[in-house]
Amino acid sequence: MKSAPKPEADFHSRLAAAQPGLSPRMARLADVVSRQYVRAALMSTRELARLADVSLATVVRFPRLLGYRDFDAFRWSIQDRVNVSLNGVERLKK
Repeated sequence: MKSAPKPEADFHSRLAAAQPGLSPRMARLADVVSRQYVRAALMSTRELARLADVSLATVVRFPRLLGYRDFDAFRWSIQDRVNVSLNGVERLKK
């Protein structure tokens, strides 16, 4: 069994660490979040469930599986990643 991801690990690292043990529905959700993280950063649990075609319960359980306290903490982690990505683009423009 793999150890829990470090708290400072970003959500991509946590997804990668959890990927081998995910159920098919959790894996589908992980794939959607990984591919569309900018969009997912602004979504509610219901919107994300609809996008990934999984149950609301799957979305609610998913962040805990990755070591987050709750969905809000998970979404904040994604938003931090989006901010880092956008800041990098701004630096390249200068």
